[in-house]
Amino acid sequence: MDIEEVRFEHKVFSSFEDIAFRRSTQDNKPVMMVNMGGSEVALTINSLKNEFNIADATTDGKMLKLIAEALDFVRELKPGDKLPKEVLTGEPSWEVSPRHIEIAKQRLNMQLVTWLSGGETLITDPEALLQIAEDPTTKDKVSNAFAEAAEQLGFGRDREKVIGLIEMLAHELAHIEALRDMYAKVVEISGKVQTLRKLYSRERSVYDIADRVARLIKLATDGFEDTFSQTDANTGEIMSVLKNIDAQVAYIRKARDMLYRQLMAWDDTFEMWANTPAQQSHKVPDILRETYRFLAPRYMPVDEWKLYTKLSAQQDEAKSAMTW
Repeated sequence: MDIEEVRFEHKVFSSFEDIAFRRSTQDNKPVMMVNMGGSEVALTINSLKNEFNIADATTDGKMLKLIAEALDFVRELKPGDKLPKEVLTGEPSWEVSPRHIEIAKQRLNMQLVTWLSGGETLITDPEALLQIAEDPTTKDKVSNAFAEAAEQLGFGRDREKVIGLIEMLAHELAHIEALRDMYAKVVEISGKVQTLRKLYSRERSVYDIADRVARLIKLATDGFEDTFSQTDANTGEIMSVLKNIDAQVAYIRKARDMLYRQLMAWDDTFEMWANTPAQQSHKVPDILRETYRFLAPRYMPVDEWKLYTKLSAQQDEAKSAMTW
């Protein structure tokens, strides 16, 4: 199916005004939002296919599958909207800065120098990496490493072919560098929550929610750190990477998309905390509760989440029974 935008054949999709596809705020499943009698109604994609006999093999069935995948990368899609590149070509639909590309390139260059010298790469700080890359001695080492790598890869001493591979790989890894910067916002929120736990240590109700949020953020940061570490480890053996470039690019893109999906979900939480200093205020309890509602379904252990949702449902039923 050669298609770049959201479009349908079945008349049901043109019978409603302003339909939009999003992920449900309740269970994160892809849904079609429609306006019925002035109220927004959510129809899951599976129920939509069943109700209107839309088979997976049809054009509309394939489009719904693409939309479900696309909602990992965009918040909303409407008929006529462009589908994100991730589901069409595997390329990212978002741009990185020249700085991120340069950081990724210099990391790769230093990996080549390390490979040639047999030493260890000790530079992890991006600014230190960019600074040492400008050193004339480092530039000479990188140039020699390119020539040696070209020979190992069967290019003779043609450094330009290795440079081309490094630049292509750097463009892929630059997205991982950009995601590290995005992840830094999660770490910043974690630091604020830890500070608030201490500040509210004598206000039990606020302390308890801050403590629960802190525990869940710890699970989140552990997961992100593990993914970044695995990505670094799997792309750290530079000669192996260059010899298996297609497989490595596919691996980087898979890690990139997973990290991007996870971090994109934090957008509203990032915005909420951006102007929230780590100090006591009347807004803090509500912000902590909202953060907990975001974190719990994503990071709470499954057994705990099932128990939590069961108790919440029972409480809602009790409240409903007492409402006249």
